[in-house]
Parts: sequence; structure tokens; C-alpha cells
Amino acid sequence: MPGTTYSTDDSPLRQACRATSLEATIRACAAFPPRSIILVVPTSTHVRSATALWMREIGAGLPPRVFTMSNLMRRLAALYLPDRPLISSSDVSVLFRQAAIANGTTASALGLSAADVLQWKANGITTEELRSMADEERPLPRRTERILQVWDTYERWKGGEWLDPVDTCTALADAMAEADASVPFVLPGDTTQITGMMVTGIHVLSASERQFLMALADHIDVGIQWSRPHEDVVERTRNFEQISEFVLRGWTYEHVAVERTHPLREVVHSEHDRRAEVRAALTLVKQGLLDGTLALHDVCIVAPGTAAYEEIVRDVAMEASIPLATKERMRLAQCGVSSAVMAALDMMSTGWRKADVERLLRSGYVSGDENVHVLSLVQVSARLRIHGGEGPDDWMQRIELRRATIAAMDDDDGDDVEIMRERTLLEGARAAVRWLRERCDVGSAPMSASAFRTLVQDRILRDLGIQAAAIARAHRADERMLPTADRAAVDAINDALQRYERMASIAGAPALPLADHAQEFRRLVREATVGIDDVRLKGVTLATSADMLRANQWKLVVMLGCVEGEFPRTLRESDDGLPPDERVEQAREELYDIKASVTDAADALLLATFPRTIDGSDTMPSQFLDDHDGTSTPLPDILHADVMISAKERMLRMGVPMHDPSERQLGDVVSELQEEERQRLLQTVEPYISPSRLDVVAACPYRFFARYALGLPQTDDEQENLSGRERGSLLHSVVRMFFAELQGLPTTASVHEQIDRPVNVMMYPIDELRDRLLGCYDRVAMRYDVDHMYADVERRVFRGTPTAVGLLERWLLVEREHAQAQAFRPAVFEYDVDTNMMVGQTTVRVKGRIDRIDVFRQDQLVLFNIADYKTTTSSVPSFSSMPRGEHSQMLLYMLAVQAQWRAAGIEAEPNVGLYQTFGGRLAMREPNEVLRREFTREMVMEAEDPAETFIQTARSGRYPVKPLASACLHCSYSEICRKDHWGIVQ
Repeated sequence: MPGTTYSTDDSPLRQACRATSLEATIRACAAFPPRSIILVVPTSTHVRSATALWMREIGAGLPPRVFTMSNLMRRLAALYLPDRPLISSSDVSVLFRQAAIANGTTASALGLSAADVLQWKANGITTEELRSMADEERPLPRRTERILQVWDTYERWKGGEWLDPVDTCTALADAMAEADASVPFVLPGDTTQITGMMVTGIHVLSASERQFLMALADHIDVGIQWSRPHEDVVERTRNFEQISEFVLRGWTYEHVAVERTHPLREVVHSEHDRRAEVRAALTLVKQGLLDGTLALHDVCIVAPGTAAYEEIVRDVAMEASIPLATKERMRLAQCGVSSAVMAALDMMSTGWRKADVERLLRSGYVSGDENVHVLSLVQVSARLRIHGGEGPDDWMQRIELRRATIAAMDDDDGDDVEIMRERTLLEGARAAVRWLRERCDVGSAPMSASAFRTLVQDRILRDLGIQAAAIARAHRADERMLPTADRAAVDAINDALQRYERMASIAGAPALPLADHAQEFRRLVREATVGIDDVRLKGVTLATSADMLRANQWKLVVMLGCVEGEFPRTLRESDDGLPPDERVEQAREELYDIKASVTDAADALLLATFPRTIDGSDTMPSQFLDDHDGTSTPLPDILHADVMISAKERMLRMGVPMHDPSERQLGDVVSELQEEERQRLLQTVEPYISPSRLDVVAACPYRFFARYALGLPQTDDEQENLSGRERGSLLHSVVRMFFAELQGLPTTASVHEQIDRPVNVMMYPIDELRDRLLGCYDRVAMRYDVDHMYADVERRVFRGTPTAVGLLERWLLVEREHAQAQAFRPAVFEYDVDTNMMVGQTTVRVKGRIDRIDVFRQDQLVLFNIADYKTTTSSVPSFSSMPRGEHSQMLLYMLAVQAQWRAAGIEAEPNVGLYQTFGGRLAMREPNEVLRREFTREMVMEAEDPAETFIQTARSGRYPVKPLASACLHCSYSEICRKDHWGIVQ
């Protein structure tokens, strides 16, 4: 603080005004009677800082009253202007934008904001004064005239009754000038006499604020601590002229020299991206906290005022267990409540776009009711690739089409868990659409601001359950003694709606489309802030502007994101009208504020960092990094040390178990259960054995338990083409229809009839077979949802092109080659098996569906081959994996068909098991590149003993985490099994 001003020579604030930091000012205030001093700070963040400093520096008694200038004026307006209604800066923005619309333009088109107008008013500029500067020879520019017209409309609508922030300041000055100075000065609702007021950290005071402080000095002592501008910044009206005005009115000015005894240690460091940059900076902070050279209140992190940087800082700080001091206030737009409300408005006004629906349902504030699970709609939208934009009817039609497709799909091996799960998911999505449509389906007719308020309060906040969810979250936070803004956010949204309705009424705004109301409401939300309950005072300070650092001091200040055009000066809306040289001066001033906040100590440090890339684009360091008068030293080696994780977390990440890992990975889930509960669990996991279930046990017993016993869903990433399951089901259906037409039997034909009429594809010309096959594809494809980005590509892959053989024809050519080489003929298609049989010495019930059975008769004996279609070569078992029992499909199918046919009076023996793929891409020109792998009966039967072991594992109630090496590559349950942390138990 190089200069101070106080209203009288003998002012008791004289010594307090000489304080050179906020800490020293707080200590000086302790010498006055409790609550007799008002402390005015630059920003609302300083209110929290001042309270924390009082607790740390004084630790006893009552702290002084701390206000920002605007909050103090609102308090005093209740005393001096009780009958004058006030409108906030947000209200001014609404009214000003409406005034621009009424004049046939917009505020953005004029390059003007309400903040600009308030700034002009605060410095005594009026429309009359601006118009008086014009004459016949030099008329006002057209744009300036339009601005004055909008300004006049704003003032006319506001009238003399409503007071905006500048009117409030001026009216207060007039009221206090007329008030009796002999009456004790007290704040509304209080009886303690106020004797003095300290204004700290001020660069600029507007004309109206200067008038207010001079009038206030007639009632109490007033002192001002002026912040020194950077020496390269032109003084203009920033300090000199303003101080002169106070001195001319009888105030006293005193210059306070501040000299550093230690040069400013300044370090510049760069990392390759934002997260690495933040992590490197917080590594230095963490090391200082660990070795005791830093305390939480010694550190301040300054980040650009963007949500992305703040999110990264908070995320990395949480990972490193570095507490951040919770803000006393936060932007309303950052609250989950407002995000959910805006998502609902966007969804209503843009035809239910997928992105808006997902934002709403994933917000955590909309949960449906006991019969509606709204998140099922999110999962379905990903699976069906619904993009939305055409309203709720389009969503319902797409869901109904998928339901019809699922009804036509048959599970290829009888394991219908996935199909049943998808059917359940689709039913849930239907219910969610109906539930949302009742609340969010609005017409396209324009509505008034009053109707818009009712829509948001009743249909969004109340009927969607957002308000109830926010209150419930606030209650849970209260129980856990955690800070929360949910309760305040609901109140702020309701307040914003009422203010919007009130301002629209003042302006006489016409009925508007919902999208226009939503756009104006979004501006209000962006401009508003809310208080956070249960403010935490302990933690590293996170600042998003240099204003928040003014008058404070720290041992370590970290400037993040020092990128040209980004920081230290993040361009704000109110800066748009500034000339380039003015912006440069303000940027230098903010940089000086940051540097001045580094305390005068030998081990103090200013660390300036920047990323070399942001979102993949190269950046350029800020030009202001060269504007320093301190010393630059290399960054300590500790920056690259591994101090960001705790010892426990480091052991987990390195796979070093802290206890015997076998205790955590045996997966014994039934030993402690009561007999009734044990039987219930076993009935859940062993109603029957299917090949797919047994293969899951072979791959990892715990995966079997998680999927079938716990019923946990597998991850299903959104795809832009047919999924593997969809493609396989489509191809199976095509082949089944193709053979059924050639066989010519009714769908009710018995297995005896099918065996007696096998299909010989050699009896038909290849062209006829190709036409039949493609005709079947065309009919089957109509039942599948193939309306996606690569639908045309999929069709060409299936049908082929003039230069490339399609998958279906490639399969057909291989079938003819095979039919010509051997005597077995396709006879039974999509055959259901459900029978009890012996696997080793164990009796099991096997259930599944077989793609195709080829037969050959030897007198009364029927030899049969099991044929199974695969869509990819990676899903075909290897010759080495079959004997190990890792793929039990052929074994179970051979034994099951033999048992079921013999029970039906058919003497049957298995011959071979056959796997055949359709191929995967058109680049495979030769038909014989289709994989066709045969397993002899002897090879298959080698898997019987391992398969019996896996069956006993499935029934044991013990499901250890013992995966095969490849089982974890695409597993959905690696997080809950903790394999990544604890390693595999051998």
C-alpha cells in the first residue's frame, strides 16, 4: 500500500491506514472497540480471507464487519432509502438487453454491455453530455446514436423509482449529506455504533463512489488504502487525480514507502499440457506441505478464469490430497442445479436432442419415480444411436422399432441373459420417455415471461424433482458437515426467474419463443453467484483473477496458464470496448498485483507456469512473463519427485499388496450365508449350464459371479455401426431363412423330418443360390435398426460390390466347396437343446441353441457335425484352447445333442465340430480366406475333464479372481475385482 488517505488529520485510522497488507490491517483493527470498524475489501473472496486472517492473527473477540462496496451500499440503502426499490447488475443486464431489442438491435451488435453503461454513469457521463459534444459539422456516429437511444430507453423504463447500483450510490450520498451527523451511525438491524471504515486494496474509485465516501466521512472516520499501479502504467485517473480530489475536499494524503529487503524470486516453468502443468505446480506445493516449509495459508494458486482450469486444479488437488479453501461464493452456472435446469430448457426448445437429454438425466438431479428409471434412456440412446432433435415421438418410434427387432432376434446359444436385459432396458426407456413427455413436452407457441417462470418452477424444478433432489443433497451435506451450494442455488434460480419476470414487465416485453426465454435466462444464470453453506477456511487459496489477490500476501504464489491472450489478463465482456494499449496497461497492473502479493521473505517464490499445448494446439507464452524485476532461479528438482500420491496409494498402483492378497481375491461368497440364502444364491447362478456361461467361468470365475449372480451390466460403448451381437444375429437369421426355404419344411416340422430331408446346395445353380441368399438378407435387414452413420458401408460389406465379393456370397462359395468335398448335409437349423446329461461324473442340465447340424446316415446310425457361425476370427477357439476346456461349446453341444436325440429314439453319434466365419471386410478378395476350423470328436472329448472342473467351480460358491491373460482386456468388472491394484493370485 504505497499511499493512504484519511478524512481528518487526527483520524484514529491514521495508523491503521499505514498497514502494508491485509494481515496488518486486521491486526490494526483489533485495537478498536469490537464491531466498531467496517472493513471494505475489493472482492467477496476477501471477505473469507479477512475472516480467516482474523482467526489466525487475533483468534479472540469479535472480528470487524467485512463488506464489499456493493454489499455495504445495499445494507445502507435499507436504512437511508427504505422506500426505493433496488435492481441488481443482473437486472440491469436484462433491462438493457430488452431496451436494445425494443430499438431494433441487440447489445452484442452494439458492442456494448450493461456494465459499460453503469461504468459511464458512475463516472458522471450522461446521454445529454454525449449528445452535446456533437454539432452540425461533426454529428454523432450512427452506432453512438443507437447506443444513446438504447440507454435512453433503459432510463425511461427504469424511471426515477427503481435504483440501479450507480443510482443507489448517488442516492445514498445525497441522503447521508442531508442526514444529521450528530446521530450515532449504526447498520440496519444492529445497535453497535460504527466509528470508522477502512477501504482496502483500491486502484480506482468511480465518481459516484468518491461522492459516497465523502458524504460518509461526515458521519464516521473513513480511511482509504490505495494500491500502487505498476510503474509502467500511466497514472491517468487511476490514483493521482482521484487522490487530488479527496485532498481538495480537506482529506489528508500520506505516502507509505514499501521496499523489498529480499529480491523477488521468480521462476518460469513449462509442461506439455494443462494437466501436466497443474500437476507439476501442485507437486511443489505438496512437497512444501510435507516438509513443513509451507502452511496451507502460505499458498495461493492463481488460475485463468475458465471452468476448465479450475476443474483440473480441483481434480489434481483432490488426487494429491491437497485441500483447497472452499469459496465463499461460486458462480450459479457452476452449480449442478442450474446445469440440470438449463439442460431441461435446452431439451424442450431444441426437440429433445440427445446431448441435452443426457445432460439432464446424468445431472443426478432427475431420478424419475419408483417405476421409472430414467438412466435406461441414456443407455438406449447410446445403443440405438439416437441423435434427437425431432421431439419425443421420434424417440418413442426408435425405441418401438428396436423392441420389434429384439423380439425377432434369437439368442444363438440359448443364453438369453443379454437379450432379456435389453428388453428390460427398452421397457425402462419407454417408461422414461412417457414420464419426461408429461413434464417436458411443450408446444412451439410464444409465451410470456410470467408463463416462462411458471414453466421452470412447476414443470422443471418441481415435477422433474430437481428442487427436491437439491434439498435432499443439501440435507446429506449438512449431516456430513460438508459445504454445499444446492440450497442456495434453488433460491437463486427462483430469484432470477422473479427478477426476469419483473424486468420483462417493466420493459413491456412481448411473448417470445421458449428458446429466447432460455437464452436470456442463461445469461442471468451466468451473471449470478451463490453463497456456499459451511464455508471452509482451511486450505490452499484458489484465485481466478488478480483482483482476489490484492492486499493479501503469500509465501508461494503459483500463476497457471500464462499463455498469450489467456493470462494474466483474461478478456472479460466489459473489456471489449477497451483499446489495445488500455488492455496492456490493465494486464500489467494485474501482474503487479500478483507479484505484490508475494511476501517479503527469503524463501518466498512466484512460480509462473504455462502449457505448451492446450487441447492439442500449440500455445505461446505470455509477453508479460518478461516484465519482471525480480530474480529467476531454476525450478527445484523436487518438482519431478513422486510426492503426489500417498505411500498406500503408491503401493496399490505398483501392485505391492499391503496384506495377503489371497484374503481379498478368493471370492468366497457363500460360506457365511445361511442355508436358505445359500440355496437362493446357487439357484441364481446354476439354473442350467450353457456354453457361454461355462466359458465365462473358464476365463474368470469372478466375472461369472459379477455377471450372472450379481447381474451387473457389461459396458456397452456407443458405436457408429452394428455391434458384434447385432451383426451376428442378423447373419444367423439370414442363413436360417436361406436353408429353411431350400428345405421347404413347415416351422413345426420335427427333428426326424429335418434329418430325413437334408439340404444339398450342389443341386442349385450358384446364381439362384446367390439371389436367394441376398433376398433373405434384404428381408431380414428390414427388421434391424441399421440407420446409422455407416449403414451404407454395412450393406456393401454384406452384399458386395462390382469389384469385391460380399460376406454372404463368400460364405456361400465356401459352403458349396465343402458340400462337394464331403457327404454330410445341413439338416437341422437353430436347434434348441435342453437336456440333462453327464459331463464326466457330474450331471448337468445343458441349455442352448445350435446354429446348424449336418447329418450323414449309416444304416440306423446318424452321424452328425455341429456347425457354429462366428462373425470374427478372434472368436474362433484355437486348437490348443479346446483341450484345456477354455471353450466348452462343442463338447456340451455334442453331448447334449446325442443325449436329446437318443431320448427321442434317434441313434446318434457326434463326428466333428465345425467353426466357420463370414469374414469381416471387403478387402479379403478370396472366398477361401474365410476361416473354417474343424475339431475331431477325440479333440473335443479331451475337454470333458476340465469342463467338469469348471462346472463344479460354478456351483461351489467360491469365485476367485483368477482370470486368463486375455480375459481382462475388455472386462467390465476390473474395477470391482481390484485386479489392477492387487495383481492376479496364482
